[in-house]
Amino acid sequence: MNKRYIIAAILGILGFLTIAGAVGSMEFDDKDFGDVFVNILVGIALLFAAVPVSGDMNRNNDDEKENRP
Repeated sequence: MNKRYIIAAILGILGFLTIAGAVGSMEFDDKDFGDVFVNILVGIALLFAAVPVSGDMNRNNDDEKENRP
């Protein structure tokens, strides 16, 4: 795995946890709808940031070639 995949995995996990936390706080009436809505939008933005761009992907899936000079 290279750094891009690790960063994408971290962003995806953070996005999922943000959405899950927002839904959980809405379930227990800790926050009003405006705060929960903003948290859900932040989580969705993190999930979209985790999606790799087509230029980031290798066609041959060989991670060692990226590190060669």
